[in-house]
Amino acid sequence: MEAAEYRNIFSSEDDHFYYVAVHDCILKLIDKYVKQKENLDILEAGCGTGWLAKALTRYGKVSAIDAHDEALNFTRQRGIDAIKSSVEKLPFAANSFDLLTSIDVIYHKLVEDDLAALRQFYSVLKPGGTMVLRVPANDSLYTSHDRYVHTARRYSKPDLKAKLTAAGFNIERLSYCQFPLFFPAWLKARLDANNHDEHSVIENHPQWLTNIVNSVLQLDTNMIVSGTDMPTGIGLVTVCKKPL
Repeated sequence: MEAAEYRNIFSSEDDHFYYVAVHDCILKLIDKYVKQKENLDILEAGCGTGWLAKALTRYGKVSAIDAHDEALNFTRQRGIDAIKSSVEKLPFAANSFDLLTSIDVIYHKLVEDDLAALRQFYSVLKPGGTMVLRVPANDSLYTSHDRYVHTARRYSKPDLKAKLTAAGFNIERLSYCQFPLFFPAWLKARLDANNHDEHSVIENHPQWLTNIVNSVLQLDTNMIVSGTDMPTGIGLVTVCKKPL
């Protein structure tokens, strides 16, 4: 990811509808699927600018890693001790964590082998531990933004399911997410087909639009958490367990 995008994300995570929706979904899934809600050992694998890592401190002690120095700097500004590491070779012993989150990480071109990363996630989780993972979905949504953030792969549901299973996980929940954003994103991808520029789509929007989109995406999240599978979406979210 371009260094400038980390600065963009850091300034946007509190109120941009995309980040609000993603974080809301992850935290609600944790609340539903993780029985113990405190004193957990937690790993944020690919912490970005640290918003989620900071939010996860409500559940216990958070360790964070990222491969980009800019991300580590922003995460440390939030008071989280983050260390530089690849998700394909984590610097932790096996069976170290009760909960692992990884949000929009294994899609990146720096991750040469996403299955190897998933196997690392499996290794460092304790037996019975939980992983909450999100990835971008649908090759048809690939745009100049993907080039800007160094997207190597977008996932289909069968592809992600096969890789999670191959890594050893028991899948408790797997659904597309942010379904209301799919059609605008699909249209953007069609209009962007001949655009070879690389630029971010994260930008400020009028507050009235942000409020409307937040409400619609909150409904999407609540449906996912309640057990409804979205027919498609701009991402996939999963809750997995390491068998006892």
